[in-house]
Amino acid sequence: MLAPAVLAAYQAGAVRLEDFVGRKHRERWGTMRYARSLRSILGADEAREWNRHMSRFRSVGAAGSQWTRAGVRRLAEVQSRSSSSIDKLVAKMVGATCLPALQDHFEKHKAEFPVSAPEEYERLFLAHIHRPDLRLFTSRDPKRGTAMWYLVGMDNGFVAQYNETKDLYWSFYKERGLARRLQWARSYWVEVERVGERWVARLWQ
Repeated sequence: MLAPAVLAAYQAGAVRLEDFVGRKHRERWGTMRYARSLRSILGADEAREWNRHMSRFRSVGAAGSQWTRAGVRRLAEVQSRSSSSIDKLVAKMVGATCLPALQDHFEKHKAEFPVSAPEEYERLFLAHIHRPDLRLFTSRDPKRGTAMWYLVGMDNGFVAQYNETKDLYWSFYKERGLARRLQWARSYWVEVERVGERWVARLWQ
């Protein structure tokens, strides 16, 4: 019974069902309950973003299945790799000592971070990739074939993007709507997690 944008926000944890219960008082009828809108709960800007998110999702149309197939293929690729090969890749990612094309990335993303100089931005990037609690995701673009890895801070939305195909960091940015981005990435992002002595991969759901 939920509208598409409302359902997406609910599934992502941005709202709870009880948030939709509004109360108002009328002299004749007393206290009454009514269904609140997504706009009244999250505010106009955030509600607009969820509606835009669902519009983009619907506009994908048949191409959505292409991304889903790409996600399944990427999952098979990762599952076929040995844990030692993933260890080496992760060690390379977290062992980076600089961000390539620093000035370009700084100019593009400086407004997203509390930094005023490229050096501060790079220090923030290095601190981020060394965090022990990052979630690790990967995907492969079905058109370009590029294999990407995403080191995601679930608490602050910071994302370090590593291009495995070109063997270098591709970007460092703050995902303003992380819940929306993760909703959009369902079925084609693969989450990779270290469990004991091995790496476990699964489609992000």
